[in-house]
Amino acid sequence: MTTNPVPPQKDTLIERILDLSAEAQIKRREIPATSLAFHHLTGAILAYGNVLRVLTKAQEVPDEPYLVIKPMQSAASAGGTL
Repeated sequence: MTTNPVPPQKDTLIERILDLSAEAQIKRREIPATSLAFHHLTGAILAYGNVLRVLTKAQEVPDEPYLVIKPMQSAASAGGTL
């Protein structure tokens, strides 16, 4: 499977997220593990990782000029119980 080349915006965004994650990791090493700031930085690092995961998955999906959303059928109209 071939992946699409990364548009400049995504590439720049990925680089910025990597920079922010690296900065947070450096700051986290400088403070005690028992501090609240340590835990906040840990959460930020995890969030950066999640964003990077989404962005890298988005590279595998071709860009679509539009998105088609199908309406969902409600449980009541489908004969189900609410």
